[in-house]
Amino acid sequence: MPRKCAMGPFNGFQLEGNILSAKGIDDAMDDWEGVKSAEEINNREGFKPIPDEDGNVVMHHYSNVKGLTELDPKKQGTGLRSSNFRRGYGAPGQVLFSSYGLNVGHPKGYKKEQGLGNVEYISKMPVERIYDMEKDKDFLYLERDKIIEQENIPPTDTDGRTQAFYRVIRDAGYAGIFVSNGMGYGLSAAIWEPTAVEQVKPRTDAQTISNESKMASLLEGWRITPEEIEIARANRPKNEWKQPEELKSLALNKVDDGINLDEDYEWAQNIILKNDIALLGKVQKIPTFREMIMALKAKAPAGLIRQGGGDGYKRINNGSRVKSRLDIPAYEKTDTWIVTVHDLKGGVIGYAKSAVLNNVEFGEFSKAANKIAAGKASKSTFATMQGDWVDVNERQAEQMANEAIADPENWVEVGMNPIRYGYFYVKETGEKILSSSQVVQVGPLVMAKRDGIVESTPHSEIVEDALGDASPRIIQVAKQYRAKSRIVKPETKIHRPVNPKFATRVAMAYDAMKHTPRNKDVAEAYDALINETIEQYKTILESGLQVEFIPSGQKSPYAYPSQAVKDIVDNNHMWVFSTRDGYGKGEQNTEHPMLAPTEFTISGEIALANDLFRVVHDYFGHAKNGVGFRAEGEEAAFISHASMYSDLAVKALASETRGQNSWVNFGPFAKQNRTASEEDTVYAPQKAGLLPEELRDPKNPPA
Repeated sequence: MPRKCAMGPFNGFQLEGNILSAKGIDDAMDDWEGVKSAEEINNREGFKPIPDEDGNVVMHHYSNVKGLTELDPKKQGTGLRSSNFRRGYGAPGQVLFSSYGLNVGHPKGYKKEQGLGNVEYISKMPVERIYDMEKDKDFLYLERDKIIEQENIPPTDTDGRTQAFYRVIRDAGYAGIFVSNGMGYGLSAAIWEPTAVEQVKPRTDAQTISNESKMASLLEGWRITPEEIEIARANRPKNEWKQPEELKSLALNKVDDGINLDEDYEWAQNIILKNDIALLGKVQKIPTFREMIMALKAKAPAGLIRQGGGDGYKRINNGSRVKSRLDIPAYEKTDTWIVTVHDLKGGVIGYAKSAVLNNVEFGEFSKAANKIAAGKASKSTFATMQGDWVDVNERQAEQMANEAIADPENWVEVGMNPIRYGYFYVKETGEKILSSSQVVQVGPLVMAKRDGIVESTPHSEIVEDALGDASPRIIQVAKQYRAKSRIVKPETKIHRPVNPKFATRVAMAYDAMKHTPRNKDVAEAYDALINETIEQYKTILESGLQVEFIPSGQKSPYAYPSQAVKDIVDNNHMWVFSTRDGYGKGEQNTEHPMLAPTEFTISGEIALANDLFRVVHDYFGHAKNGVGFRAEGEEAAFISHASMYSDLAVKALASETRGQNSWVNFGPFAKQNRTASEEDTVYAPQKAGLLPEELRDPKNPPA
């Protein structure tokens, strides 16, 4: 025996016979190529079943029960409490029926009601067997009126009079009726005969029939032909977004070695050099709804989202928690930028031209993105951001986006591309963005308020280190010093990825290095470093640089290390953290040559050798070539500054710069330091010693 479901009359539908107005259809035409006139659209029925080429209409039924093969009106339904219950289920003379949605996908077609089950069934019925009760082509109302008179049904008993009409239609040989739902749910049918149904499951014929029927109804309502769609798609540009083969190969090797690309400096450097992140800086063309249908094809019947909803559209209520993303095939194949909106379980709610979300959380997807970057998988629908929906139209969203672009102090442009990284990033810096109080998305442009959680990444550290062009003024000061000191080394400016294996070896060597300030070789190297640093400091002072200590106990005036370089370059001024207020972390060695007092004073205090070195290294190592203070920048600063010291002094310089910085970034506290603030960074222990020759040579590792 087949499993049966008995949906009562109009279960989930209110079939009152009211024809809906054409509200929402005219202004939906947008500016699609070849659009038909509004009059032509309004004259299109949409209020009667649309048959297929065999004369059958596809009917859709939604249930809470799986595995049904037949719908029998005599059985009680399990979905919404239907009009059967409201009108007295099984009362004498009542015609019982199962309810179906018709023309699903058509702007006037049936729209699934909230509360109905999510198990979809389809059935086919010859269109001539479903009676149009509103037009009443057979004039069956005459027979109905006779019954009303015979049974003395009063005018106030609308249910009784409707049931009399149903009996007449049934007795005339029809299987059911159709009518436009007065509650705004579109066209629906009441079928009183037991009907065979098929459950719509993935990759089944039933799913194919259901999808084709919905798409045919949608195109019928919008007066778009399949031929028009194919012509439009053929004329559209494509966005292939292919990963450069060199990057794909690099990613594949790293992923196979178990390396997370999101945490890899070499990968970030290669992305910057070969597939860098670009700002859009403006709102792209917003598609019309007809263009969206063209781009989405069979996915379009899931629903077109519009402010306030309306016929042919879906509405998302303010405050609804949703997920949003870009539709990948639409922009890859037709250059059409469409926002896909999901519920929190991942189901598609519909498609929109824009999205404004509050209280946004950005997802992280390293594992999936690594596979895509390495060519092991294709792009798929995993990169979503989650937030509270704001019901505005695309023009309001566009205005909000333009205002955000014009306010870079409070807004940032956000991107996500899995062939680069598995996280949403601030495009300008490469930082990982995890949250924001508000996001405005119009096509590919995503603007986020600059008030959420942002974390540094290898990409952002490299960007920070590569701050900008070299300073011509400081380069000239460096030349003056070279001429005076007779340094004949070539000017060196190298910016290359830090080699993690080499840097780890340096960190381990520094960690193992003993504090031996009285060792003859160590003492000679440090004497050379200090003496040459003093001479460099004199040259810097002669150029007019103003140096001040940061007052003891106060935070650095520089919110970001890059601001120190900007202060030097723009203002010829530098704040310096006094060695007396901090000299590394943990137990310190007071017998250290860099703690020797000098003849100079800064902010009224006698400056130590280390104070002068901090000034000189930031000036000639960082500001001269515009490099920052993370791993990449510190290595570049060492290589550049080494060209201004004698070979003897470079031995000590390597310990003070490359050795200490490698310990910070690749040593025992590397993971913690990677995202730590300046105050929370664990700095290297201070000790005077020399690294092995191979590790202190600025020419190693080879570029």
